[in-house]
Amino acid sequence: MAYLEPSEVVAIEDNKKYGWGLDPEAFSGAIHWHHKIFPYKGTHQDVIEACRKADWIDATQGWVRKGMSRSAIAKVEATFPNCGFHKALLRLAKEYGGSTVIGGFKVVRGIVKL
Repeated sequence: MAYLEPSEVVAIEDNKKYGWGLDPEAFSGAIHWHHKIFPYKGTHQDVIEACRKADWIDATQGWVRKGMSRSAIAKVEATFPNCGFHKALLRLAKEYGGSTVIGGFKVVRGIVKL
C-alpha cells in the first residue's frame, strides 16, 4: 500500500515520455504530499495545497470540505463520478487488515504524512 513514491517515478517518466510539460518538481510534490494532514509549506505550495485539499475532500466524500461549498463539491462529484472507488478502498482495507477498521488504520498509517 506504499504507492506514493513509486507513483512519483512513473508520473515523472510519463511527463517526459508524453511531453505533458508539467514542472517535474511540482508534479512530484503534488503526488508525494497529497496525503499530508497539515498544510504544506514550501516550493510549489499553491499547487501542492490544491491537490492536498482536493484529496481530503475526495477521500472523505465531502465530509471534510477544506473551504469548498457543499454545492461546489456536489458539482465536481456529479461531473466526475467515483464509479465505486470508495467501495473498492473499503474492500481493499478489509482484505489487507482482516477488517475495514484495522486494514484502514494500517493503510492510513503507511500513506499519511504529517
